[in-house]
Amino acid sequence: MTIYGAQNKLAFTKPGDKQWTTVAHEHKCFNDLIYYKGEFYAVDGEGTVIACNIKNHSQPKVRKVASPPPDGPYRKNYIVESLGELFQIRRVLEFDFDGCCSTYNTIAFKVFKLDQYDPIKWVEIKTMGGQTLFLGDNASISLSSSDFPQCKPNSIYFTDDARNLYGLMGPHDIGVFSLEDGCGQIVEPNPLIDFKGLMPPPIWVEPTLEHGRK
Repeated sequence: MTIYGAQNKLAFTKPGDKQWTTVAHEHKCFNDLIYYKGEFYAVDGEGTVIACNIKNHSQPKVRKVASPPPDGPYRKNYIVESLGELFQIRRVLEFDFDGCCSTYNTIAFKVFKLDQYDPIKWVEIKTMGGQTLFLGDNASISLSSSDFPQCKPNSIYFTDDARNLYGLMGPHDIGVFSLEDGCGQIVEPNPLIDFKGLMPPPIWVEPTLEHGRK
């Protein structure tokens, strides 16, 4: 399954298919997508989460899982599975116009855990239980910092996925945000790279991660 097009719709394909199948649903402008407990979960620009079951190829079943968390000044929403639980992360940007172009930086993240008991609701949390999150233009992932001590626990590593805002600066809003102290550290882009405005969004590459072996 993928998010595609100017309206960020959902579509899927299976082995043997000759074309993609669009998922018909009232929600559009999806921000993020993961596979969770046998279904595809997607979050839209407002923070609504839906689940899509594509076992029946001709009639995929779509259901609403949860309404948005409490409202706020968020630019993008992410969805991630961590330790068997579902989380929504909301990214907050600060903009600054210097007279010729607008710059932006991530100033905060809000993390919500889905409480699936009746009634279903989002609960804001300040720690990920030692997990580390990776967010960007591709699928969001969660890793255990105890398995990979190079990763900072209870932190969010993020890339610049605001491709429509790049301008001449290109992707530059890249860094690490600590959930525990609410502070972020920006990683400066390579100053030797020319034509930054033409660069595609940076993505996370997830290799086969192993630990405990020599």
